[in-house]
Formats: sequence, C-alpha cells, structure tokens
Amino acid sequence: MKEWSKYFQLPEFLEYTRKYMLTDELRELVISHMHLKEGDKILEAGCGTGYLGRYLKKGVPSLQITAFDRDKGFIEAAKRLGDGINFFIADAKKIPFDDSSFDHVVSHTFFTSVNDPKAVLKEMKRVLKPEGIISSITSMSFIPAVMESGHYPPDCKWLVRYRELYRNVWNMYEKIDPVKGYTNGMTTAEIPHFFAENGLKDISLYPIGSLFSFSNASLNKKDREKYVIDSYECEWHKLNRFLKLDDRNQFLKKEEAEEYLYLLEEKKNFLLDNLEDNSIFEWTGSGSVLITGRK
Repeated sequence: MKEWSKYFQLPEFLEYTRKYMLTDELRELVISHMHLKEGDKILEAGCGTGYLGRYLKKGVPSLQITAFDRDKGFIEAAKRLGDGINFFIADAKKIPFDDSSFDHVVSHTFFTSVNDPKAVLKEMKRVLKPEGIISSITSMSFIPAVMESGHYPPDCKWLVRYRELYRNVWNMYEKIDPVKGYTNGMTTAEIPHFFAENGLKDISLYPIGSLFSFSNASLNKKDREKYVIDSYECEWHKLNRFLKLDDRNQFLKKEEAEEYLYLLEEKKNFLLDNLEDNSIFEWTGSGSVLITGRK
C-alpha cells in the first residue's frame, strides 16, 4: 500500500469531496447529534486534512480541537488550512495524551480504515473523560449509491472516448493501489455493536445524506466553478503521480494517459462554459451514518 495522501486520496481531493459530504445545512444537526457544547475539548482521530474539525469549529468557535493523522502529507495540508486547531502526527493505537483529557473523540471515515479497531477504541476511551462521547461519521458505502454520468449535448463527441479512458485509468489505479488496502477496518454496519460490546453506552445512530451535481440550480455559480476546477486539478495531479510509477506501464499506455489528460481538460472547459446549464445533471449521491456512544 502506498502513502494515502500521495496516491489514493490527494489532500485536495479529500477537501473538495468533504464539502459535499458535510454541507453547511447539516452542520447544526451534526453538532446537536454529537452533543457538542461551548468550550468542549475535542480530539479528532484520523483527521486527514482537518475538514471535520474546521467544520465543527465554524459552528461552535469556542471548541478546543486537537487533531491527528499518521499521514504526514495530510497533516501538512491540515496545518496550511486549519486555523485554531492543533494538528500533529500520531498513531491512533498510541495517542500521546493523559487519561481523561477530552470531552469528545470524533472521527470521519475512520473505523473502516484502521486495521485494529479494538485497540484504537481502547485508546479513545482512555483519553476520554467519564461520560464523554465518541462520535464516528462513516460512509455506508465507499461507492456512491447514485452515480449518474450525465446527459450531455449530442455535439460532445469527445465524451465517448473520455469515458472509455476514464475506466482504463481507474482500472490502473485499482491494480496498482487497491481500494481494499485502505479499507481494512470494519464495515459501517458493524460499528454500533462494536461500540456496545466494547463498553460504550447510549449508542445512537443518525443518518447523514449527501449529493452533488454542478447542474444544481441551488448552488451559486462560484461554487459550481470551484467544483469543476478542483475536480479537474485533483484528477490531473493524481494521474501524473501514478505516471511516475514503473508498474503503470502494465496497465496504461503513455498515449492513453496523454489522451485522457487532454480530454479531461476538454471536459473542464466545456463545463466552465456551461456552468448555468440546468440539464446535464452528472451527479453523485450517497449516505453516511453518525454513530455516537458514551463512556
């Protein structure tokens, strides 16, 4: 398995996807379900780029948030993006804090990734104050429940070849750096019982839905433009990093990679020229669940 932040999910990718998994409209509900209050001391485990911590702090500015990840690339990005949050590198199986240090321990898409959830939960409980709460937001599936490839005008002749190359490129990613290497923890469905059998009480579940489409009239033009540009740049950087690996030649020809990058830009330019088109509707939708348990 390669470094998470360098190949599987670039920091930029993590950032722009989180914006649509945790929207402004959901913030008040998430804060309420986590039972956060003014001045609480929060520890975020496996923070990635720190989006969840910043998301919560925007709703309750007085939260005292400390966040860690074992991936140096993510922590470097988090420090650039975070304001008023203490970020550091650490292993979740050995959290460098005293017993009963925090009111809450929170995480986002974390328990599905750690290879020893029981050891991690034990450490979370250790640093949690009596009656403190552990909260986990986890995707119900790593593949969105709805993936609509869009309804483009007939004159977009480039789209057929783009989609063909897209499949080839992502097949290469999966062959070189399989998703299963990053999802070696437990399934989301297992987490509530796992919390209960390991000593947490008052286990509660709350649904969190997400969807995104750049055709959505409810989004302002600036947000649509940013999504198109961010998604293009993430794809561009990811592919170029893989192209530097020796084993990519087994799965993707240089000519195919160059053609894909060209068509990727073609798609970006088309979307930027048609930001207010309310008919294309290329979109994704998925569900997450917020699970909480009290020490």
